[in-house]
Amino acid sequence: MVATGPGTLEQYSCEERRKNYKMASVDTFHKRLRDEIAAVEKEIQSHNQQVETLRKRLEALTRADELFDSDQAAIAELLQARMTNTNQKYLKFRRSI
Repeated sequence: MVATGPGTLEQYSCEERRKNYKMASVDTFHKRLRDEIAAVEKEIQSHNQQVETLRKRLEALTRADELFDSDQAAIAELLQARMTNTNQKYLKFRRSI
């Protein structure tokens, strides 16, 4: 027969179970906390990559704008030459049909 009351085996088992349950709850919370930290770090890394891509794009656009301002006549000539070349290819294609 198992006695009940303070300090008995039955009460110890109940207290031990409560302690184990609380520890499991704390461990679960700690794991969720670490998972959330990892998710936020991953999202920050993703945003940093997007910022870097946008920064490079901005640099290229700024450089193109500077070049356009510095020698607008040369750019217009290149664009005209490209359009002429494209038109000639189109006319050759149409004649071959």
